[in-house]
Amino acid sequence: MNISIGHFQLEIDVAKTRGFYQTQPYASQKCDCASCRNYAKAVAILPATVKNLFASLGVDIHQQAEAMIPYRLEDGQLMYSAFYHLVGEIISCVKPHESANIADDVSVWFSAECDLVPEGFPPPIVQMFVDAKLPWLLDEECTY
Repeated sequence: MNISIGHFQLEIDVAKTRGFYQTQPYASQKCDCASCRNYAKAVAILPATVKNLFASLGVDIHQQAEAMIPYRLEDGQLMYSAFYHLVGEIISCVKPHESANIADDVSVWFSAECDLVPEGFPPPIVQMFVDAKLPWLLDEECTY
């Protein structure tokens, strides 16, 4: 499927991407750190436009390869950075390292350079980076 997201033009094999994610456990089942547990809860409150974009790409929003909190914002919210993998290619991109806003406080960008690719993920692979401002939802204290 050919898809445009901001200044990124992608060719994504949605069926292969979705098929791989359906065989994998949620990231929160693989990592029990507070950051990952909170991310699993917080992505549930993202706007429908974000969830729909993930679904249209065949990506399960709960199956990130990595999620981290680079910093806490002045308003107490957290700036999360996460990344996911897609089966496909970047066809063109005018601004390779500039993100595309997909909702208020949520942006994405794509790279052919991939990290932490799960074993057996089918090539070709594109890495999707997501930056999102999210709240702390766990009952425990946020130490980030």
